[in-house]
Amino acid sequence: MSHLLSIPADLMEQIGAAARAADKTPEEWVEEALHRQLDDNRWQKMFARHDHISGEQGIRELDIPEMVEQARRER
Repeated sequence: MSHLLSIPADLMEQIGAAARAADKTPEEWVEEALHRQLDDNRWQKMFARHDHISGEQGIRELDIPEMVEQARRER
């Protein structure tokens, strides 16, 4: 399924230059960039959920290395 998006000319020029530098078509470059952005958004949501949960449980970032070591020892 194909959809059209409207991209401002100045941004399209930047995309074209970035794609040429990466030896890709503008379409390939944009597709990869969108995949990276979507992956980053998923990671950010996951981190936010875990920050919320750890905050509720009183876990600090400094506690994590010891918690990881303890979990490894228990295996």
